[in-house]
Amino acid sequence: MHASSRIRTRRSFDSCPFCDGTSAEATSNGQLATIDCLSCGNTVLRYDLRPGHVADRNSLQALKAADRQMRAEVSSALDGVCQRCGGSSILKFLSGSEAEPVAVLVVCDCQQCGTRLSAPIEIAFLRHPEVGSRYWDNSVQVTTTPIWEMLPALSD
Repeated sequence: MHASSRIRTRRSFDSCPFCDGTSAEATSNGQLATIDCLSCGNTVLRYDLRPGHVADRNSLQALKAADRQMRAEVSSALDGVCQRCGGSSILKFLSGSEAEPVAVLVVCDCQQCGTRLSAPIEIAFLRHPEVGSRYWDNSVQVTTTPIWEMLPALSD
């Protein structure tokens, strides 16, 4: 793995959805980036990290690029289309111990290639027009603000 494929950066966010901590650390092994709360140790988000995300970007830019990619994949999967192969995705919701540490997990399974995409339900809410307009009214750009900065407000 090349040094350029590693990410290690500390970020601030409004509050951790698990403990209300305000510091996070993003790290990567070159294939997966994680954003972990420094207060409670829970993983707030995980992103697939592709070579292009880190090729010519600094750590924060790479995380934002992965965030944009994840949004596109989630949006497509929620519409029933796998971003990887174009096959049909089946949507289901998990809660309780199956979804921990989040309350409800959205899971999309591609029937063609087997790709599984899962995300806290709050991420799916971002597609709803009322949610977008509420953020817009508060001067927050739903389409460009990284998910990790928006999760606490969505949880509320």
